Amino acid sequence: KNYQIRLLEKKKDFCSLELIPKREEELIYISKIILWIDTKEYWPVKTKIFEPNGDTTLIEFKNIKVNTKIPDSEFEFEVPKGVEVVEPLK
Repeated sequence: KNYQIRLLEKKKDFCSLELIPKREEELIYISKIILWIDTKEYWPVKTKIFEPNGDTTLIEFKNIKVNTKIPDSEFEFEVPKGVEVVEPLK
């Protein structure tokens, strides 16, 4: 819906897609995205983001674990000493 999508490459283990934003306001930040998908599990394994100024960002996903138990302690925030916590208006 928001991107023009084109298949770049299809191999046994993966395929790569080129995504180009359709909206002008997105093209200010991203000129295109290349997304590599594992064709067995259909998970993204790599993403390369191209910016209009020539910069690129490469993100690789490795050691993917799905539906693993995350301890509740990972979601607890401990306020560092000397920091004031500000609550948003309710």
